[in-house]
Amino acid sequence: MHGAQVGFSRGDVKLLLEDLQELKPTFFPTVPRLLNRMYDKVVAGVKGSAIKSALLDWAVKAKTNELKQLIVRKNSIWDKILFGRIQKSLGGQVKLVITGAAPLEPKVLEFCRAAFGCL
Repeated sequence: MHGAQVGFSRGDVKLLLEDLQELKPTFFPTVPRLLNRMYDKVVAGVKGSAIKSALLDWAVKAKTNELKQLIVRKNSIWDKILFGRIQKSLGGQVKLVITGAAPLEPKVLEFCRAAFGCL
């Protein structure tokens, strides 16, 4: 009635990012395990460099402060420098992410909110 479409992945976790780029979801229900994997991959990518780690921490804190003020956007300098690639890997149009089935660490939740540019 409202023009929504439903898409399904191929069922293989290794192909999920490829499926997301094709489907370009606006609503993304997921499980904490997948969000933890994304977080771990990003943190592992910047782990070797103190500058990259500090930049990531600074970006997450800046975006988190905006979210606390109810400013939700994907056009900040941090999105252009850092988080844009993460957003594009999810299709670039995600507006809402819902997770459940297990607890999620607060640092992972904070990172995901900042990186995805959505609630």
